[in-house]
Amino acid sequence: MPSKDQDSRLQTTTTTVEPEYYDMVLALSCQIINQSWASLFAQYPDAQNIHVGGEGSGDPNIGELKGTLSPCEIFITGDIQNGLDCHYCISFKDGTLQNHEKTLAADLMGWKLVVDVKILNAPYDNLVKGQQQFIDHQYMVPTDYSITGLYADITNADWNYINNEESTFGIDPTTGQAINWATWKTNNPTLQRLLVNFLGAWTDDQQANGMNMLGISLTYPSEQQQNPLNPTYVPTSIFHQGFPYDNNTATNPAYNCLLYCQQISQHPPPSSPYISGFCGNWCYPAENGPAVDGTFAMSAQIYLGQFLEPHLRPMNQASEVIPTETLLYEYRVRTTEGLMPYPIARWDSSVGYNANHTLPSDTYFQLRPLTDGSGYGWSTSSHGQQEPVYFDIYPDDPAGNGWASLIQNGKSFATTNVTAIPKIGSNVIALSGNIQYQWEYRKSDSRDSVKNSDPAALAHYTATWELDLEITSTEDGQVSVALSTRPEDIDPQVVCDMSKGSLFNRATWDEDAKSILKGKLHDSLSASEQNMANAFRSNGNFIYPGNGEFIFQRPLFNQHSDLLLEVAYKQTPLNTPIKIPGLGDGPTFSPYVAAQDASVGGQIGQNPP
Repeated sequence: MPSKDQDSRLQTTTTTVEPEYYDMVLALSCQIINQSWASLFAQYPDAQNIHVGGEGSGDPNIGELKGTLSPCEIFITGDIQNGLDCHYCISFKDGTLQNHEKTLAADLMGWKLVVDVKILNAPYDNLVKGQQQFIDHQYMVPTDYSITGLYADITNADWNYINNEESTFGIDPTTGQAINWATWKTNNPTLQRLLVNFLGAWTDDQQANGMNMLGISLTYPSEQQQNPLNPTYVPTSIFHQGFPYDNNTATNPAYNCLLYCQQISQHPPPSSPYISGFCGNWCYPAENGPAVDGTFAMSAQIYLGQFLEPHLRPMNQASEVIPTETLLYEYRVRTTEGLMPYPIARWDSSVGYNANHTLPSDTYFQLRPLTDGSGYGWSTSSHGQQEPVYFDIYPDDPAGNGWASLIQNGKSFATTNVTAIPKIGSNVIALSGNIQYQWEYRKSDSRDSVKNSDPAALAHYTATWELDLEITSTEDGQVSVALSTRPEDIDPQVVCDMSKGSLFNRATWDEDAKSILKGKLHDSLSASEQNMANAFRSNGNFIYPGNGEFIFQRPLFNQHSDLLLEVAYKQTPLNTPIKIPGLGDGPTFSPYVAAQDASVGGQIGQNPP
């Protein structure tokens, strides 16, 4: 049974204010950000050491701060629209703070100092040299991209205002209680002044060495045109936002999130930039199941409308039925009374072929959002002959007129509906096709009444097919798509669910249409299967932690049809920079070929004697 947090995550959204939305949102909990910082401390042992003042400092008369640190941490504290405020936390494993005369000293073991800072971002060229060198050491970034660095603004931290509630300065031996900032600074005014100065100097040094970096993001100019056979959906703008964790019974600062809200080419940022209101927990701690430390969300407009939609069009094309030809003619049989005419009606319909739209890449086959927001769909109606065809049964006998019509329009039709609907809480997109086809044959002694007469014969057919697309994650943390059914195993169903009258040279429209439809669907799935598998791999990863990279796993769809992926941190080996692929380095898509005509037909009439 899903937990409260699991249900809450299904309520998250990429929408700001309807109808505006972000294309993609990366939600990183403080847990995963701090995990990245912890790996930095492991990779750079010197980062664990703090030493300000003392011998060799250039000013030995100012005293000394020396100790060993646990990895620094940040905890986002702001509300939704001020969410880039955070607590910056320094914890001492051991150490000493003393004045120059060594007459005043404090043991730093177990101290925890928390100060308010902001999270800032800046283009690569505006970062300090040490931050640039840090990025260059961690990543090999192609010149295709613009780099933005995200960092904790620790150099502007005001250490005179250490957080009183969150900070501890050892244990009071008389009470056994933790000593807070207000008490400690009141009792130690000289050491307090030294501590503030030392921490200011240390944070300047941290930034100069790039040790306050939270991550980088890559963007690309919005005017860049995508190659449809080699698309790389690089963000063109990113908006940073904080988001709190709240399950109505408890809070957990480690699971407050930093959101990277991204837009891609040709989609301007929303006029209201905040994903406002509490829409659900993007991340949550372990409870009755594993924790989710990060979430990557893609709107349906992206994964369906851009990634997958071009590769679903072949299935739309395969499912279209078009009445192409209607014929009425007479069949004359010699009898003892002379040549007797018998009216014959014949029709033909194309399955999976439209002479005006032979390429599946044609926008005619484009799926569009369904009005109820549940997914995407494509629908078309083909009516064939626009007017009833009249046939004079007895043209040589003015006194004995008769008329007949074969109609594949009006009440008769060929309608195709194809839908792609994500199943909430699963990793499955349900694809289905529904085809309706009907013809009607009428005959009458009066030209005026033939339109309104009851059909002498009619037939209505329904064809259906369905299969699932499964969004999967690979061992290397990439996202892919797999068909639940092999192309050769798809089995459309075609039934004649209403009929009237007898058939002459009875046409097996249901069997013939099923055979053609099955073949067309097989060909379309075979052509698009690998392209769909590559669709997400072509997306790439354009946001990276301070070091290491993210992997994506366990996809599922939320209540707004966004695709959610769990994000996990992956540490990279020491001194092994991550090579970020360029625009042309992803998989390419195979082009689709034009459809070939395939028709099914039949005829109806009165059996001759």
